[in-house]
Amino acid sequence: MNPRFLRSLIFAFSFAAALCAAPALWSQSATSSEDCPCPPSQPTPHPSEPDFTNAANKWQLTAVNLESQVDTVNPTLREQRDAYWKVPLRTYRDEKKAAEAAGGAMFTSPGSYWTDGPEFSAVKGATWVIASFENFHVYAIGQDYELLYTEMNFRVEQIFKQPEGLSLSSGALIDAAFPGGRIKSANGKIFTQRIEPHDHSLQPGHKYLVQFLYIPQGDFFVANAWWDVSSGKVESVSPLEAYRIAHGRFSIVGMSVPDLINYLPKALPDEPDE
Repeated sequence: MNPRFLRSLIFAFSFAAALCAAPALWSQSATSSEDCPCPPSQPTPHPSEPDFTNAANKWQLTAVNLESQVDTVNPTLREQRDAYWKVPLRTYRDEKKAAEAAGGAMFTSPGSYWTDGPEFSAVKGATWVIASFENFHVYAIGQDYELLYTEMNFRVEQIFKQPEGLSLSSGALIDAAFPGGRIKSANGKIFTQRIEPHDHSLQPGHKYLVQFLYIPQGDFFVANAWWDVSSGKVESVSPLEAYRIAHGRFSIVGMSVPDLINYLPKALPDEPDE
């Protein structure tokens, strides 16, 4: 996979949530369960806090207990994943602290969509599967709990494409990670990093068509694109799909899962050279 593309993807996950000063400060705060009269997974509403009422990623507000959480991989693999995430997470933290010290906050564009491009992006090393989002875990790098990342556990049901060297099979459990998360430390404090409400987000208990990008260092994936197929038909709230439908372009949204399975082998793009 092109290192520049992967680096851009990781930082897109890291920065997309930083939209204004007050929510950014909330997302970096650490609050004690003794200071909050409500359960850790439901913080007290405050005008400056993001509104998760209708957010698809509301599940991220659940504070994972680091004391009781069981790691899904061996210690060696966990060290590799920690090492992979440490650089982008630390860079974001340091740049954010510098911006706040200067009296400002980090502002980023939410990005743009290649609305006239193909429905399925051609990315080197992409893996295309139908998989169910079964569970998630949050991990902390260091005891200050300033560097957090979340891993989503997916059960693979059907494989359409995978890069040379991978040997996924039906029933395999794979991990897909992204920066940020919410944890409860051993002393009962809640630490939250880079969680903002999103309409287009993967949700536990749902089944998806997913384009995964494989990260060899740590043997995990990043979810690059997805469509919900839990209902038996393809659904999506992606702005890209909304644009395609509004402008009369072909979209897989509304297609039945059996039809989707028949359609994908001839529709998915060939892997690019770079």
